[in-house]
Amino acid sequence: MWGTTVIGVIIAAVVFFAIGYFATPPKLVTSTVTITAISTVTKVSTITTTATATVATTTGAASDLRALLRSLFIQHAEGHRAFAYALYFKDKQMQQVVVNELLANSKALGDAVALVYGKSTGDKFVGLFNGHIMAVAAYYTSAFAGNETGKKEAANALVSNAMDIAVFLSQANPNLPRDVVFSLLRDHGLQAMRQADLLAQGKFSDESSLYIAMRDHLIRIADAIAEAIVKQFPDKFK
Repeated sequence: MWGTTVIGVIIAAVVFFAIGYFATPPKLVTSTVTITAISTVTKVSTITTTATATVATTTGAASDLRALLRSLFIQHAEGHRAFAYALYFKDKQMQQVVVNELLANSKALGDAVALVYGKSTGDKFVGLFNGHIMAVAAYYTSAFAGNETGKKEAANALVSNAMDIAVFLSQANPNLPRDVVFSLLRDHGLQAMRQADLLAQGKFSDESSLYIAMRDHLIRIADAIAEAIVKQFPDKFK
């Protein structure tokens, strides 16, 4: 059994990384992050993240789009980590809160897509990205339960979903080749699975390093999508 001091250090680390690596472009995303750590009951109590997206079609729109997508994908990385720690602390209420926030973040990403491609395309993206979120949640849950069969099923779902998203994005934008997008999404899925495995084993230092790599990788995905959109619609993003 860990002492209160050690638990407090872990919770402080969660707070530090959740806040320290959160980026918010002021004109594009309205976000609030609230974290309350209660060491006496050894759990993270509340995390709330909301996002609303707007993309201007005037000067600076390209950089605005890039900043918006970066912020939303960073929130996605934070959600992964928050869910993993909620599992570690066996806080079922917190687990559901984080899943709901991840789905809200998915909706914000879909809204950003809809601003360029229309509501129907945005809604389809949300459906696909929600599939990614639920597959990740299934893997994390299985990892902490020691359920190897569940892990394999979730891993297969992650790979299949990555291909579905890659096909969808490549059809919407010729500047996003299917195989390139699939590789990026597959690697994100591999990192997510590794994160769950590390925390399930109590390897906090290794997970901390991996989280930074996950965050940077998602920024690369955000930049690739933003660049492809700007290239596809140069008149809108001068």
